Amino acid sequence: MLEQFKRFVVEESLINPKEDSILLATSGGVDSVVLAHLFAAANYRFAIAHCNFQLRGEESDGDAQFVKQLAAEFDVPYYSTTFSTLAESRATGVSIQMVARTLRYDWLNLLCESDNFAYLATAHHINDSIETSLFNLTKGCGIRGLHGILPKRKQLIRPLLFAHKAMILDYAKEKGIKYREDSSNVSVKYTRNKIRHQVIPPLQEINPNLETTFQGNFQRFREVEYLYEQAIAQLKSNICHQNGEKIEINRELLRQCVTPYSLLYELLNPLGFNQDQINDLIKQPNVEGGGIFSSKTHRLLRTDLNLVVEPIPKGEKKRKNFKIESMRGTWTDSDCDISLSFELIEHTPETQEQIDEGRDSPWVALFNLQEIKQPLYLRRWKEGDTFQPLGMGGKHKKVNKLFKDKKVNRFDREKIWILTDADDRIMWVVGMRVDERFSKWGQYLYKIKVNKL
Repeated sequence: MLEQFKRFVVEESLINPKEDSILLATSGGVDSVVLAHLFAAANYRFAIAHCNFQLRGEESDGDAQFVKQLAAEFDVPYYSTTFSTLAESRATGVSIQMVARTLRYDWLNLLCESDNFAYLATAHHINDSIETSLFNLTKGCGIRGLHGILPKRKQLIRPLLFAHKAMILDYAKEKGIKYREDSSNVSVKYTRNKIRHQVIPPLQEINPNLETTFQGNFQRFREVEYLYEQAIAQLKSNICHQNGEKIEINRELLRQCVTPYSLLYELLNPLGFNQDQINDLIKQPNVEGGGIFSSKTHRLLRTDLNLVVEPIPKGEKKRKNFKIESMRGTWTDSDCDISLSFELIEHTPETQEQIDEGRDSPWVALFNLQEIKQPLYLRRWKEGDTFQPLGMGGKHKKVNKLFKDKKVNRFDREKIWILTDADDRIMWVVGMRVDERFSKWGQYLYKIKVNKL
């Protein structure tokens, strides 16, 4: 088994045996103890770390003492910690297993960082990988849930994934390796134990070579996953447009896609959208725009043309109104994403070039000084806003209608600024249209430029 272990480490490029120092997560059970013996026999540099979750009373304390003695036997550094796991579970409402897992990995990862360990090694083996795959399949998963436990993921390595449980037990017996038995492993109140004791044995009756078969399956699943990710990447490039944090998914191209669910799942699930929401979007391919879907971190707007996804705005500053006391120089505010620069120009033939400069830009506007009642205000659009757009002969128009005409979706409407005078008369739907009342030529004109911050 030692030669298989060393060969697996090399084939999977898990560590550099000559340079890397590895932290072994060691519970005291047969798997982690055998892993420590294999590291020692292979002359790899390692340290041992143990977590006492205080869930089995004296038995837990005995595990901690055993692992401490094991580290002394190998003359390697030993790290230990104790967690109030049950209290943490009750306080957070999270299951004991999940709390223990989070506490364990948080602590181990901190150790790796603080003491410069190249990798963290756990003693997961092929049977653990089978249990994980069956658990994921039962609960519902994508292709990534089927590949089992990976030998290497960033700083985490699993050097025993070549071995099944029987091999590990046989090696321990052959070498006379002592280890601790965890009494909780026989309880079927935990889901994984139920899979281990009640699901896998009948499968082994059907296929006595279950471990070998699954090893082959995992290899094929990983290769299929690679092809799947390549195809998804190609589809994303064809169907999506990303502008900063905003994603636009073309609905027509999505309808034409032969795998719309998989594509949408890969786009939206990482942003927190669930399967039911994704199914609703797929099952209603021709519904008109207007629907909004939300996850904890993002929101999705279904327009007539696209599915528009963006992060949920944080804080109240998005709705803040800004008072602009002075129309001189440049106005800025740390809570606002634009700044305004003001230039007062006397309208003469000599200044015409100065007046005309930049007028083609939607971010530049000219206003008659005499028509403006100061101070000015900068705010977001609100329902019921009306103004008299330049070129409409003094007719009123709702700002909302302007948005519809310009096909501005509901998310983008929230980001458009409205510039008003002291009487809340709209002077400018910034970046879109100015009001005719403020645009009559006079002796003095204010030229306002918008800069995005």
